[in-house]
Amino acid sequence: MVEVSFIMISAFFSFFLGIGSYIMYPICRQDTIIAMLFGVIITYPFFRIAKYVIKKNKYEDIFELNKNIKGIGIFLNILLFIGLFVISLFLLYNISDFLNIEYFSESSVQFTKFLILIPLWYVLSKDLKTILKMNQVMAIVCVGILFIDFIGIAHKIDLSNAQPVMATDIKDFSKALLYLAGLNGAGVLMCALVGRKSISDNGSKIDKILNLFYIIANIMQIVIIASVILTQGINYVLLFRFPEYIALKQFSFLNMAERLENVLALQFYFNSISILSFLLHYIVKLLPKSNKIKIYPIFVLLVMYFLTCFIFKDTSYFTLYIQKYIVLLCYITIILPFFIDYIILHKKVNKNS
Repeated sequence: MVEVSFIMISAFFSFFLGIGSYIMYPICRQDTIIAMLFGVIITYPFFRIAKYVIKKNKYEDIFELNKNIKGIGIFLNILLFIGLFVISLFLLYNISDFLNIEYFSESSVQFTKFLILIPLWYVLSKDLKTILKMNQVMAIVCVGILFIDFIGIAHKIDLSNAQPVMATDIKDFSKALLYLAGLNGAGVLMCALVGRKSISDNGSKIDKILNLFYIIANIMQIVIIASVILTQGINYVLLFRFPEYIALKQFSFLNMAERLENVLALQFYFNSISILSFLLHYIVKLLPKSNKIKIYPIFVLLVMYFLTCFIFKDTSYFTLYIQKYIVLLCYITIILPFFIDYIILHKKVNKNS
């Protein structure tokens, strides 16, 4: 269960940097910090759904559960497949755009995407257990690095950068919270893709582990956003596509000579590869079975590559789609199917009790 819970941390990190933060900063400005605190509360109902589905789903994963639901089950799997696939497209372009901006400015983003597909192809040749273990190791390293980052920049914090407090219009603030709930809600529900059959822990232990990781994932998000805004100021933050990285690379840790500009980059890259591998594992698994199953991973990766080239012609297209569609996509294709599964499982449990 611990390995599955680390998926929450990777999803929170990858869904937010360059995507959620890009939506939140212009709307809430310095009040983004307060919005993140509210986010812990408004995302909690989705967290409860995830816990319940994990504990009551006796199958290997959510897709096997849906196959055993007459009528609507196929529809739920189609929605989830669309959601996971399109979110994977967003994540692939997002990490490619990041690497292209910060490291490969002389190369095209298409070339950067191709380089990312190579480790993804290798990881997809492994089973789910290996993917979860890899994600666990990467997430532990990233959380540790984040803690070091915060210590290194804590002395730069200026509380005046958080003022004026609650200057955001209540309508805009509520809108931002809906965006945040959609992205973080989808991130939380990623854990519930894995069924009880794949988990050895008992019910009480599942609760404790998931509660702990929900707290860690939210603290991680709040620390990153608060650190960036309080050290740089919102006007500076809004100048950049990835302000978290831009802000971090200006600092050194405990006056050491080496700069930390690659630290957040490593966190972002590792988490993106981890969550992409996890999502693509289930995308490949949902494809029709045949004797040529081994060609599917490369087939899926190539389709993703060409679709991102066609849909996201450049960064302006990508940011437009982020602002208009990704949160709606999370609600319709991820949160809605899990909510229906929750209702069906709840009725089944009540009927049997």
